[in-house]
Amino acid sequence: MKKIILLVVAVITIIVGFGCTVSEAGAATLGVKLYRMYNLTSGEHFYTENLYEAKSLQTAGWSYEGTESMEPSSGQAVYRLYNLNSGVHFYTVNSYEKGQLVAKGWRYEGIAFYSGGSVTLYRAYNPNNGQHNYTTSSYEQQSLVNAGWNNEGLGFKALALGNPKDGDLPLGTGVKNYILMTSGSVNQNNIGAYQACEACALYNGLVAIGKTQGNSVQYLINQLPHSQNPNIGYVGNPYDSLASGYPGIAYVMWAPALAKYATRFDSAARDISGSSMATIEKYVLAKRPVIIYGTLQQGAAKVVNGNYYGGRELSNSHTYLIDGYNATTGQFHITDSIYGKYWKSVSAINAAYVGNNSGAVVL
Repeated sequence: MKKIILLVVAVITIIVGFGCTVSEAGAATLGVKLYRMYNLTSGEHFYTENLYEAKSLQTAGWSYEGTESMEPSSGQAVYRLYNLNSGVHFYTVNSYEKGQLVAKGWRYEGIAFYSGGSVTLYRAYNPNNGQHNYTTSSYEQQSLVNAGWNNEGLGFKALALGNPKDGDLPLGTGVKNYILMTSGSVNQNNIGAYQACEACALYNGLVAIGKTQGNSVQYLINQLPHSQNPNIGYVGNPYDSLASGYPGIAYVMWAPALAKYATRFDSAARDISGSSMATIEKYVLAKRPVIIYGTLQQGAAKVVNGNYYGGRELSNSHTYLIDGYNATTGQFHITDSIYGKYWKSVSAINAAYVGNNSGAVVL
């Protein structure tokens, strides 16, 4: 079994600042579990072979997502670094890359584990918050790329796939498996904002978390930033009942722009585009509603422009709020600014989400 010496001060750092220290020692046996942890607040994933370290993070509120992979006990070193300013960790097999980051002020935390085998762990980079994600899932990798992450190819190698249901720790954070929040119920057509589903979903979500700051939905719509680029602001006139400029004018505001705007009312709001349904379930169970991009009545995506500012423009694009989850039935509760409130299967929500650029914003 891998032996890692952790100083008491390092344990304190894990719990308080999530900056951890690992030794240079590798695992002593073949096929060491690589535990995957997730921070619901920051969105960071953390990887470690040290079960005690994983338990400490779970105690501090991180969610356990099982084992990502099985790593060798020796081979090519995977270095771990920590950014004292942003609080994110970085893993690399490249000693030059490690040296460059240390020169820029990152803290080197030693060899986290070793790389080797035939299984690829892909690396993706989020240019919006500086985080990296590592996964054996090509589907997860592509979903992140579709959401605007940079595909950085091979991160490192593993001997075998992990087990997302590994039982070394209680999966998740022990939250309940059912929740239904009390969100707003604004209907965009009733207020004459026929193209304002993003702003209405935001308002309904802000009602759920008590952060409208006394503002009306009309205020939120009228204060929307505008741009020809949906990644920067709203494209078009949200009150145009006929969408007379379509398809040249898309009448849409994508997740990066909506998340930035949402921070005016909720400082915790952020773009989580590309997140898996499992991750979105955890947010909702933690009483954090999620604005999700999908399609009208979760129908098949109707693409009219496959390269619209880096994404796909749909003729049936729609945005709604996930404000509830029932693990027993496998359903999300949706507050929809056109069709009202209803339960819908996670699989149906996911299909529409993937069809509409996998866009999502958590409040």
